[in-house]
Amino acid sequence: MIKAKFFISILVLIFILFINNSCSKPKKEFEDLSVGVIQTEQDTQILHFSKKWLENYQNITTIGGGLLYGSSQLCDKSSHAFDIGLKVANIYSVPSNLASSLQKILNLNDYLSVVSVENHSPSDNANIQVGDRIISIDGIELFGEYALNQYETIINRDLQKDYQIVINRETKTKTINLKSKTKCAFNINVDFDNNQFNAWVDDYNNLTFSLRLADWLKNDELSAAVIMSHEMAHLILKHVDIKKNNKKIAGIIGLAFDIGAFTSGINTSGRIKSIAEDFGAQRYSQVMEKEADYYGAYILAINNYEYDKTPDFWRKFSIEVPDSIYTKRNSSHPSTAERFVLLEATINEIEKKKKNNQPLMPN
Repeated sequence: MIKAKFFISILVLIFILFINNSCSKPKKEFEDLSVGVIQTEQDTQILHFSKKWLENYQNITTIGGGLLYGSSQLCDKSSHAFDIGLKVANIYSVPSNLASSLQKILNLNDYLSVVSVENHSPSDNANIQVGDRIISIDGIELFGEYALNQYETIINRDLQKDYQIVINRETKTKTINLKSKTKCAFNINVDFDNNQFNAWVDDYNNLTFSLRLADWLKNDELSAAVIMSHEMAHLILKHVDIKKNNKKIAGIIGLAFDIGAFTSGINTSGRIKSIAEDFGAQRYSQVMEKEADYYGAYILAINNYEYDKTPDFWRKFSIEVPDSIYTKRNSSHPSTAERFVLLEATINEIEKKKKNNQPLMPN
């Protein structure tokens, strides 16, 4: 066995040498680059990427946070939380892959710095600003490696409370008093992935935008709010739980078929169960997307956005993703043409309710 492996290794080496000496070379020869020079350029590119990610993170969390506060009446009480509306970080709590660059951009130190302020939140109303350093809350200094953990412990999400916050802005120290406020307890984030053009939710109440989508929405608050309200609707309506339950039920049925096949002498290796689970998870996917559009329009109306322009968003989206214009039988999403027409009907429904002074609640 050892001789055979040695013989194969010699053959591979001879093959590589033969190819290396037989291949035609380009005419241009380049000097070996310094590792230090390459590393410097890598750092520069990471800095540019970090600026782009941070700008989009701040934009999405600011707009999305405002919708979380303004839509609490639509969320189940189990999804309520009391908050003050800040995203904060220090040198110990930023994402490790961007730590050095974000530290430079945000001028971070051991104290927590305000990274974004959610619209219509207590902090927004109290004029707390991005870049403010939080020195203490209720007399407890927030400093060092565990400052973010302390902050999350002090802000009691189960009870409405008054807080006294000492901040440092430039060279001045200021004391701010504010009271926490009810919001939908969903977490908003921007992923580092710049390849996807998507937003999604999971069963941990996380609402995530891909960086590419967030950047496309950056200069259009209404469009960002359309996507945000749509994804919020998925969480409000517990669509993730429904999909998981449908997947589980279909999987049990599929497993029964796998067992039946096995007892007949056919080993399916669990493939029927796997196919059934995929089918169950996607069974009502298009209907759920339409329902999220419907609820999303109400979320926009409640939050005083121009909900009547929501259908136009899908025309804009279809230009970016032209394949979405057409209906596909196996697609998880309805076509943008369907969405436009259905949303026009929703807008008419909302307009009638406003005209008749009815509550703006989805049917």
